[in-house]
Amino acid sequence: MAWAAGRATQKVDEEQNLDHAFGSGTITAEQVSSMTERISDLEGQLRNVHLQAHIVLADILTASQVATYDALRGYGVGEGDTSHVMPESHAM
Repeated sequence: MAWAAGRATQKVDEEQNLDHAFGSGTITAEQVSSMTERISDLEGQLRNVHLQAHIVLADILTASQVATYDALRGYGVGEGDTSHVMPESHAM
């Protein structure tokens, strides 16, 4: 968890650096490319950790616990909402 928190902090810092550099009007196209690639990489790392955690939890939680978690998080509340529906292959 500390690893993810560190990456999240780094991503926020990188976003702020990009905003500041872009706002200054002196940023080059190459700098924009480099900075956005770093931000994208961090976002991908965070997404990976998030989804890996869902897989681990699916293996250790009971079906009742998953249902409670989903209800507390509001998953599946809207009709057709599949943003955080556990894949059938991970269902208990």
